[in-house]
Amino acid sequence: MLTVSSYYLGKGLSSFNPKTQFKSCRLFFFFTLILTFFSTSLISANSSSNVWSTDVENVNPLPQYIAVGGGPLVETHTVTVAEGEHILLDFRLEGIFTGFEVDLSDWTFIYTRPDGAQYPGGTNGVANDQIAFDASGVNVGIWQVDYTDPQGVTNWANFTINVAPPVQTLAQYIAVGNGPFVQTHTVSVDEDEQILLDFGGEFPGWTFIYTRPDGAQFPGGTNGVANDQITFHAAGVNVGVWQVDYTNPQGVTNWANFTVNVNPPAPVLTQYIAVGDGPYIQTHTVNVEEDEQIILDFGGEYPAGWSFTYTRPDGVQFPGGTNGVEIDQITFHAAGVNVGVWQVDYTNPQGVTNW
Repeated sequence: MLTVSSYYLGKGLSSFNPKTQFKSCRLFFFFTLILTFFSTSLISANSSSNVWSTDVENVNPLPQYIAVGGGPLVETHTVTVAEGEHILLDFRLEGIFTGFEVDLSDWTFIYTRPDGAQYPGGTNGVANDQIAFDASGVNVGIWQVDYTDPQGVTNWANFTINVAPPVQTLAQYIAVGNGPFVQTHTVSVDEDEQILLDFGGEFPGWTFIYTRPDGAQFPGGTNGVANDQITFHAAGVNVGVWQVDYTNPQGVTNWANFTVNVNPPAPVLTQYIAVGDGPYIQTHTVNVEEDEQIILDFGGEYPAGWSFTYTRPDGVQFPGGTNGVEIDQITFHAAGVNVGVWQVDYTNPQGVTNW
């Protein structure tokens, strides 16, 4: 009012125009109010380092963030993680204008670990408002943080770090063809055998993700089996190491590998028969006089590691080499139980069998 009065007194009453001077007066008051508001606001902002606060004892609470592992900072004060996960606790403050982050480098932060030990912000090479550690032992629980702005105004906050119980290691089973489940994580089978991978038991609320050897992923239960299983034929991209990631209802994950190998095809050996003192003839059938001497043979040399089992027509079995011949041979007289069909099962050094 003093300023406005002085202005008009200087002009003199003779020059006073009520209409124009009243408009000027209103405009002057409007700008004066705006300047007064911004002056007061800036003083208030500067007095608490850009924190808009009317509390002279406590600075306004700062937003809290947590990053787990190498993940992004998330605005929260509580996390549940697997044991040993890397944790970063952090505070952020946006300024008056959106997108502008207030510099907290001249603030002080004191972190109190759940066991009472205290550390200044910046411990382990991070910013002064942060702290980094692994979620295990005394680091698990409630961390209290006392923070003070440059004017000495203090507040505090809590972070809670929980560790989820570890997922138990599940037993692994494989069934081949129509056979029973066998507790194992590796099989070697003939090409195109039906395979069923399994973890045994029932798992409501669990998830299982099977990753095929070529990287394609399938949920447990694919092809109409239980949620912890998958079934397929042992051929092509299905052969190799399958990784399975499984997660319990609490969200904790573990993993396991199954290995499915395909046996090389069984060798098909050439069959020979010698009658009496005659030569070996490539055949698998002969008609002879009763009591003729017979030698059954597969031709060639078979080093250690091969095995031949001859089954006589009456079901009695004999190892190859019976009666003083080679490992792939057997000799006998064509009479009685020796007459009929002999079956021979042979296995190479890699364990692959044919007959």
